[in-house]
Amino acid sequence: MEKKRKGDKRPYAERLLPKSKIRYEKKLLLIDGNDPYELPTNVWSVNPDDLPEITYITIVNYFVLGKSRYTSEEFRAYKSLESYKTFVAGWVRDIRCYQPQGCPNVVVSAKVLHSQRLNEAPLTPWVIVTADGSNILSAHCTCKAGIGETCSHVGALTFACDAFTTTKEKATCTGVKAYWKVPQGIRGVKPAPAYKIDFSSARAKKDRLNNPGSDVSDPEG
Repeated sequence: MEKKRKGDKRPYAERLLPKSKIRYEKKLLLIDGNDPYELPTNVWSVNPDDLPEITYITIVNYFVLGKSRYTSEEFRAYKSLESYKTFVAGWVRDIRCYQPQGCPNVVVSAKVLHSQRLNEAPLTPWVIVTADGSNILSAHCTCKAGIGETCSHVGALTFACDAFTTTKEKATCTGVKAYWKVPQGIRGVKPAPAYKIDFSSARAKKDRLNNPGSDVSDPEG
């Protein structure tokens, strides 16, 4: 857990409690010691094609069947599988990735907004994944439960990656990848006429993402 002090400008790892810092630094070894929170902006890629191809199976294997590399305990984080609702609601934004030169792993980061407190600074989860997306190795988040590697914000990030993977595999009839189907990050909630509001359930929205070429009606269409 982070020791929060207003105006503290120290590197992120230095603001963690001793045990949490040790665990955090072990995670960073998977990406050659690079700290995602300290990397310069220009090393990150925001190209969706550069994201590792994480699938739903990979997500389940991690959250439900996976074990922590640091405690050897099984995660069994079934509730984190519900975090796709956070993603399809549009709370995930600024997805980016970085692969250190010569490293077999990629770190993917994003910002996740607070659904009930939009004025608060967004949380920043990241996941370390094998370059082919077949295995999630570790994760972290700036939320209170972030050191545990399976919070809902980490889950929402992985489902965002899954959506991009789906749109890579399922091109539209024009042959163009439908990245525009992926929910964009919400920067504010403004009043709107009812006919412009999508009242679809999270599951229905997810189904639309999984079938980008379908003729499911769009409330804004």
